[in-house]
Amino acid sequence: MPNLPPEIMTLMRAVIEAHHICWRAPEIEPDSMLADIGFDALDRVSLACALDEHFEIEVPDATIESWERVADVIASVEALAVQHAGEGR
Repeated sequence: MPNLPPEIMTLMRAVIEAHHICWRAPEIEPDSMLADIGFDALDRVSLACALDEHFEIEVPDATIESWERVADVIASVEALAVQHAGEGR
């Protein structure tokens, strides 16, 4: 399995740049609150779409709504990637 956090961080930065979000945190860390780094509901959906495409997974809407911290995003992607691998896709 790829080293997920750096890839997720890269995708988060891409969403930030694409939406010109005011980046209030100097660095994105696992404990960073999504709201503190400027992620609103639309940005979460954009991030989920980028993660879906990059990792070939499907992040459920309920999961997206539950994200509060970067660590929540990482945990979701890790769980979905394991599930995806187990399905043999």
